[in-house]
Amino acid sequence: MTKTLLAAAAFALLATSASATEIQCVPKNVAARVLKSANPNDFHPQFSGLSYIGESSTFVVKGRSSDLGVTYFSGDYISPRGAVTKNVFAISSEWECGK
Repeated sequence: MTKTLLAAAAFALLATSASATEIQCVPKNVAARVLKSANPNDFHPQFSGLSYIGESSTFVVKGRSSDLGVTYFSGDYISPRGAVTKNVFAISSEWECGK
């Protein structure tokens, strides 16, 4: 019984710490793109035309995908002022990431 409780507690702790560890990225420069889908030409409407992102922006990575040799992040974009745009995409090579 004690082993079962310890195993359950350890699993719960690992599950909590895994979800709390998110990869956060900053743009390499203001040319980094925020996309509506995993397509380099599908700009998110808030980030098209002359709307550039700030260099102190953050992209919180929640997933990854690849298409034709390009790796995309999916996740949430956080502006320098703290506004969050959820469920967007970014080209991974345009962002510097750490843990």
